[in-house]
Amino acid sequence: MRLEDFESTAKSPFSVDHRYIRPFPDYDVNKSTGEVKEKSKLGDFQEHIRIFPEAYADFKELNSMAIQIISFIFSELSDDSDIVVLNAKSLMEMYNVTSRNSVLRGIKDLLVKGFIARKNSLDTYFVNPSKIFKGSRVKWYKNFLDEK
Repeated sequence: MRLEDFESTAKSPFSVDHRYIRPFPDYDVNKSTGEVKEKSKLGDFQEHIRIFPEAYADFKELNSMAIQIISFIFSELSDDSDIVVLNAKSLMEMYNVTSRNSVLRGIKDLLVKGFIARKNSLDTYFVNPSKIFKGSRVKWYKNFLDEK
């Protein structure tokens, strides 16, 4: 298939499911009188993963195995958690890779670029919330401070 075979449009053909975009209460406070007025804001309530600007330059320099591992990390991240298990054998099977060294190179690349850091348990890594995150970083940050 050639590029010309794809339809072109004047307006974006993409949409967001309207069930995820809904109003939620917000408040305006008059600083001089203290009066509170309720208003409505729209919010996006679909689960999503954020990739922060700090990650852009490093992301484009990742090797192909590291990019596959990042896609695995995206699928494994849970809300407000920064921990992921990266087992080389499982990743080899998942991505149909015959070389353990290829997987280890991908993990090493993610370590070097600061996407992950080793945790003191086997195959377990911290995900850098300054680069990618799922959930509320505020909640994560409060938990992080409590652990210190």
